[in-house]
Amino acid sequence: MALGVLLGNPATSLQCLLLDWNEFDDKGMEELTGGLMNNDTLKVLSLKYPHCLGCTTSIGWQTFAPYLSNPRCSMETLDLSGNEKIGDDGISSIGKAMGVNTTLKWLDLYGSKSVTSIGWHAFSTGLKILAIEELQLYQCSIGDESAFAIVSALAENPSFTSLHMNSSKTITSAGWVWCFQWLLDLKKTSLKTLSLPWKQYY
Repeated sequence: MALGVLLGNPATSLQCLLLDWNEFDDKGMEELTGGLMNNDTLKVLSLKYPHCLGCTTSIGWQTFAPYLSNPRCSMETLDLSGNEKIGDDGISSIGKAMGVNTTLKWLDLYGSKSVTSIGWHAFSTGLKILAIEELQLYQCSIGDESAFAIVSALAENPSFTSLHMNSSKTITSAGWVWCFQWLLDLKKTSLKTLSLPWKQYY
């Protein structure tokens, strides 16, 4: 609650906030988001690897999502690595909010294994028009159709340059063929980096 008040204080000039390995539950996320909604200075936010006992669920992420569509949002880098409980509703809300966001350039969703094809499809709908440049999707439960939905949306985004889908074991060769064929058929794409190794070595 105190952190939320600090973030919402007009005198605050905080630009980077790292909250890794904390126990943010849904109530904590509500307090944090309340402060962020009145903040226009924060550019980097990291909420990666929360302790399992205090993980924010999809309810908390639905509370957080409106911040990304807030006109005052100045966020450029958002790291949500290891938030395994984000779920379909949570990722759908984030994708929808990102569709009108004009500042977010880098997003990491490593290990979002609770998201099904329903969630990934909903998430992809906001990827065509947002300002994002790089998306990290290491070890996510993404299937063939979801991969195609994500790649096809991003490939048409003029701002997007880098996609990392390392260790995507649930995508078959047929799924990759669909993705590569789509990229081949496009007359023009801004995509410059496509990372698909089975294992991350760094």
